[in-house]
Amino acid sequence: SNLLIDNEGHLKLADFGLARSLSCDHNGNLTNPFITLWY
Repeated sequence: SNLLIDNEGHLKLADFGLARSLSCDHNGNLTNPFITLWY
């Protein structure tokens, strides 16, 4: 799901490090989700 192919057929890895691990006792606030337009 993190693989992209450009117009020339080159494979790109799109891992931006956005994943987080959460424990069951997590009480902190998380940022609002957003979507990149025109992707």
